[in-house]
Amino acid sequence: MLKAKGLQSETSRLLDSLDTGDFSGQPKDKENMKKMEWYNEHQDAQIPGGEKVRSFRTRVDAELLRVIEEGQSGHPSAACIHGSVMKELSRMLHDDMHKAHVEPGGVVGVYKIPAGGYRAQVLLRENDTEEHLPYGS
Repeated sequence: MLKAKGLQSETSRLLDSLDTGDFSGQPKDKENMKKMEWYNEHQDAQIPGGEKVRSFRTRVDAELLRVIEEGQSGHPSAACIHGSVMKELSRMLHDDMHKAHVEPGGVVGVYKIPAGGYRAQVLLRENDTEEHLPYGS
């Protein structure tokens, strides 16, 4: 369908979610969340069996900026990303990991700010047909 519309897609491993290693599949209980928060605060520490938060941010930030800037070239761009990457986008643009938080199936638009830079705006918080996308925001 994309080709019929003159569009193309690509898969980027650079937008893979944070590799939480030994924490993967574990319950998101208070103890595990506290441990993961420690790794967020100590970004150069290796998550056991996973990656460093700083390494994750370095690869994701650069690729997110590439996708955003590609969208400024006159051809809209879109990215389907995981929750940890969505949090990173929000942190990168707003210094707040939860400002542009959406549930799976949600949609966030990224807009160029006239004074320079970008902002993320939640367009559809969750996969709910009763919500309406704001036009011209």
